[in-house]
Amino acid sequence: MVTEVFVIIGMRKTMAYRAFSFAAFCLLVLGGCSDDEGIRPPPVFGTGGIGGTGNVSATGGTGGTAGVGGTGAAGTAGQGGDAGTGGTSGTGGTGGTGGTGGTGGTGGTGGAAGCNTSLLCAECPRDFPCDSDGDCFVGYDCVPSMCTTLTGEPINRCTENFGGECQDDDDCTSPNDDYACLQVPLEGKRCVKVTPGCNEDFDCVNGFSCERGTCVDRRLPCRLSDDCPVNYTCDPLTNTSLACLRIHVSCDSELDCVGVAPSCQDVDGDGRTECVGFFTFEPPACKNSDCGGSTPVCEASNVGTQTECGQYGLCQSDSDCADASFECAELWPDGRKECVKKGGSCDSFDDCPVNQVCAAPRDGGPPACQAGADE
Repeated sequence: MVTEVFVIIGMRKTMAYRAFSFAAFCLLVLGGCSDDEGIRPPPVFGTGGIGGTGNVSATGGTGGTAGVGGTGAAGTAGQGGDAGTGGTSGTGGTGGTGGTGGTGGTGGTGGAAGCNTSLLCAECPRDFPCDSDGDCFVGYDCVPSMCTTLTGEPINRCTENFGGECQDDDDCTSPNDDYACLQVPLEGKRCVKVTPGCNEDFDCVNGFSCERGTCVDRRLPCRLSDDCPVNYTCDPLTNTSLACLRIHVSCDSELDCVGVAPSCQDVDGDGRTECVGFFTFEPPACKNSDCGGSTPVCEASNVGTQTECGQYGLCQSDSDCADASFECAELWPDGRKECVKKGGSCDSFDDCPVNQVCAAPRDGGPPACQAGADE
């Protein structure tokens, strides 16, 4: 438990720094994130209360000194100064003190609760709103924040989605020239997918899965890794929200695994590399070749991304699994297989709705659609 808290705190500090730096970038370099830069101004919740300053109109009373009363709150109340037109009784202008009623404008602070939150969006988004990817900076996608307006409409937010560092396009994976080495704000040059759709999970925002060329929302809410299926970790999506993220996703280097796991290795010996955790905080990463007997594959079922030899993990055939009660099932849309108990209620992600995945429970058993923590 202590280890998990340590890992989450460390990652959340990193994400908080990135969010702070991005905001500073907008202010200092771009002069603010506005429509001119492709990002519309962020929605401001609860600022309506400043309207109360309009009461300066109360100085209109010709009663002269009576107008002093007009420095009270609500501007409209200043019309009481009409009584001053008689000139003989400027004191009548004191009626302007009724303008204190203008303080009612502070009711606008109700906007601080101007959205419906959830475990996947614990705080109303205040920056980088969007309607489509075209509203976002290069290297960012427009995805639902999982908060909604008070009327139930989704609130979308530009969210980072870029690959490893690069110097030129040759440093990026390039099937059909799908990727380019582009300058990403505050991140330097990064490999960015420049064509529609996805080829691998790392072409999608964290928590989304690449399924038949489309990024599908598979974010599962969590508070601790115990809320997640086996081989998933509970990691920060934002400074305020956590989600169950699949550990063994495709990668070309450790940079593709940031926010998921510390290493990029070929776990099951099939020639493809995937993100993987360590036995401890020191190398080497767990590989199936390190395991055998009744625990023949690498699994993550303890804290965070720590992996160790177990019974639920990547495999190539049934013979890689612990015994005849297990099968090597292709649950994941990228073609990877995992040893799971036979008799599951789902065969793949296709059998589960969005924000759920087909996986074995944390404590083992046949695969079923997993939804993470309850609200």
